[in-house]
Amino acid sequence: MISTMEADPTKAYNQDDATGFIRLNALRLKVAAKVRGKKA
Repeated sequence: MISTMEADPTKAYNQDDATGFIRLNALRLKVAAKVRGKKA
């Protein structure tokens, strides 16, 4: 069962949001690696 606060469950999740999150998280990891002196 899926829980949502959206009135229309078909609009509750947008896959484009996941893509942005993944890119943002990857950026954080790349910056951390550069700070530690590793190649990213």
